Amino acid sequence: AAEEEMMTRLEEYGLEKVDKGIIVGPEATILNEALTNKLRAFSLFTPVLEIPTPEGGAAIIEVLNEIYGLEIETSKLIEEGKEIKAKMLELAEKAQQYQRQQQLPQEPKDRYTQYFQ
Repeated sequence: AAEEEMMTRLEEYGLEKVDKGIIVGPEATILNEALTNKLRAFSLFTPVLEIPTPEGGAAIIEVLNEIYGLEIETSKLIEEGKEIKAKMLELAEKAQQYQRQQQLPQEPKDRYTQYFQ
């Protein structure tokens, strides 16, 4: 009953329950301790692609701000996230450029050095 009540409350903030998945690391330890000690707990996750970004952390903080009436500033995290995305995009473009250069057919070195008389 307590879990249903908590889920109903979290759904009011647009959060969805994940039915399947694996949690590892410190997050898993904390949740395991909460379960073992019969504490009411939940964990918030945000989707990430290859690497976590500060924007994901900012999204979670904003939800916690709303749920608990906090005023934790997230603008720096969002700005850092934008910078990281820009750097990743730049690196991806450079990698694609390099890959294209490596795939160009190699011309014989002596192609234009032959002279006909």
